[in-house]
Amino acid sequence: MLTILKQDYQDVTPIFPAMMREFSKKSYEHQNASFRVLALFPRRPKITNHDHSGIYVTISQELHDFEAFMRGVGVITIAGCPMVRTIWGLSACPKISWLDIAHGSLGEYLNRVDCDDVSGALLSEQDILIRLSRAPFFSLDRLGETVRIYREINKSAFIYGPKYKPVFFLIR
Repeated sequence: MLTILKQDYQDVTPIFPAMMREFSKKSYEHQNASFRVLALFPRRPKITNHDHSGIYVTISQELHDFEAFMRGVGVITIAGCPMVRTIWGLSACPKISWLDIAHGSLGEYLNRVDCDDVSGALLSEQDILIRLSRAPFFSLDRLGETVRIYREINKSAFIYGPKYKPVFFLIR
């Protein structure tokens, strides 16, 4: 994802705010920059032992809820899944399927991603860059507050926040 975003943007910083301290004012004092935000949920491919079975990805209700909330404030939220059948396939710079979580073809928990049925949910690099170009700007305070509000209203959160956490890309 970093390579894609660097095509159009000079500064791309991935952060993984496992805890809220990543958004604390002390961590980013004197950095009043504004930026666009992309939230990415990395997903593992799900396969069976049959060589000819498809590649599947899980999109839980928690991911759908997060995407809907973030869409309401202007944060682009997608999922990414490497199209590999073994762990060793990851070493060969595999093709990644970028997925629009909100697309209707991903309404099930387990979704096949290597078929035409989900073609509308698959995002090209250009699709992602176009969506980002239309996204609003955030400050660290605003993004931190948005994530805090989501965690407070999210009923499936554990003591350290939601079960699934995205990587946030801060982009300018």
